[in-house]
Amino acid sequence: MGSKVLLQIIPALGSGGAERGALDVAKKAVDLGWRSFIVSHGGSLEQEASDAGVELAHLPLHAKNPRTLWSNAQQLRRLVQDIKPDIVHIRSRAPAWSAYWAGIPSNMVVTTYHGTYNAQNALKRRYNRIMLRAKRVICISKFIHTHVCAEHPGHEGKLRIIPRGIDVNKYRFQLLPEDPSDDRPIVLLPGRLTRWKGQMLFYWKHLRNCPLRNVTSTCASWEMLKVEGRMSKVCMIFPAVMALIPWYPFSLRKWICHKLMVRPILW
Repeated sequence: MGSKVLLQIIPALGSGGAERGALDVAKKAVDLGWRSFIVSHGGSLEQEASDAGVELAHLPLHAKNPRTLWSNAQQLRRLVQDIKPDIVHIRSRAPAWSAYWAGIPSNMVVTTYHGTYNAQNALKRRYNRIMLRAKRVICISKFIHTHVCAEHPGHEGKLRIIPRGIDVNKYRFQLLPEDPSDDRPIVLLPGRLTRWKGQMLFYWKHLRNCPLRNVTSTCASWEMLKVEGRMSKVCMIFPAVMALIPWYPFSLRKWICHKLMVRPILW
């Protein structure tokens, strides 16, 4: 009997929690003796995946154009026929539609609900509901579980809460230099700098009149130029491929050196 096969389908393999989660699961599958595949548009985490023995395939899964979705479906069908996966793990809506059109049976599908997927109308809610076409649906937090139950009632039995986490062994442990003459508090707001993560809200409501030494935000992209411009006077911004990777110049000890660590999130 051959080894079991895991296929993960994700738009891209760059920075972000979904991407890191896909890579972590793929590497664990390899450790357990499985064949582990990730199909995506590619990205900065591919080298780490390849080095770990994960097999990679490329499709424009980041695209939402219906014609591209249909083309992806045909290629996914051929890929599934070729590698014969035991589990297909889908981490985004557009690839989930392609997988549906590819005829991948729902009883071999696991999806992960990584966000709220806002739905302002019935059409968008129907588009989002494709993530429920699976034997199991992973919710990354209790909040997401509550949201999915409210948005898509009747699927509670297939939902499972598996909180997102990090591998603390991947961090370097070294202290930030301290200035004994400066007793102002240091505040850290970890995460990508985006409107919905709430850094601006926290700053304007609580910090702008405080005597802070600095407000630090780890940033994985430059996509929010307006937000960065407004925070540039109070932030040290570190552009990086990903904030939570082994060589990134932050560590848990460095975080501990801050007097306060805050993770505001806008829902």
